[in-house]
Amino acid sequence: MSERLRQIELLYHAALELDESGRAAFLDSACGGDEGLRREVDSLLSYSKVSVNFIETPALAIMAKELASRQRQEQAWRRNDAKRKKK
Repeated sequence: MSERLRQIELLYHAALELDESGRAAFLDSACGGDEGLRREVDSLLSYSKVSVNFIETPALAIMAKELASRQRQEQAWRRNDAKRKKK
C-alpha cells in the first residue's frame, strides 16, 4: 500500500472516531491544505454514512408494512364496492 493510501486510511478512521460536528475542523488541520487528500477522505466518509443506513430496517419488516398497507387498501375498496352495489 502506498504512503498516500495509508495516510487516507489513517485520517478516515480517525475522523470516524469523531462526532460529525468535529470532523471538518479535524480534517482542515490534518490535511494541511491538501485538497486532494481532503476530497478522498470526505468521499470515504460520505460512503460510510450511506452504508450505515443501508440496511437499517430489515427487508422483512419493510415488506410486512407494505403488505399490511395493501390489505387495508383492498379492504377499503371492497367496502366501497359493497356500498355501491347496495345503491
